[in-house]
Amino acid sequence: MKLHRRLVARVAALIMGLTAATVGLVAAPPAAYAASCQTDAHVYFIYYGSLYVKTEYDPVDGGTYDFHLYYNTSYTFQLGGNGIEPSTTPRWEAFRPDNGYVGSNESSTASGNCVSNQKSFSVSAGPGEVFTYKANYVKGNHDGEVRGQAHFRLFFDTAPPVSDPDPDPNDPCPGVRICPIEY
Repeated sequence: MKLHRRLVARVAALIMGLTAATVGLVAAPPAAYAASCQTDAHVYFIYYGSLYVKTEYDPVDGGTYDFHLYYNTSYTFQLGGNGIEPSTTPRWEAFRPDNGYVGSNESSTASGNCVSNQKSFSVSAGPGEVFTYKANYVKGNHDGEVRGQAHFRLFFDTAPPVSDPDPDPNDPCPGVRICPIEY
């Protein structure tokens, strides 16, 4: 009888231990996904020191930041992002109004802190050209990607200033005929 009680007690303890372990394994939820980025995903265009941002919440076909530029003149700008999935690289593709592909630019690959450091690029175009830049990036805190998000548009529609053939040494805008400074 003692042997039977010991056997039943051991079997019961074994079953309870296995049951508890199984319940613990099945019932315990996996650790919640911890956000690894300090901000939600956003990309930016820097032009003459000003920052123009698009976030993961902005509509893909939403409005753009528009810039009217001199044609046949080179311009430099920077592209970057924050809240970007580590080890991925934001990319901007440029298109003409007829959806003709112009080219692409990539900022740096996002590091473990979800930052894609900005990189500098140059662009120039002939009279009447229009380039729309669309951003593509992977969200760091949320599942998914942003594809083809309209970001900024460059209109090469202004004639460059004409050089002054007879410069005035006291001219506040030397070398141009039209001066934005009123004097």
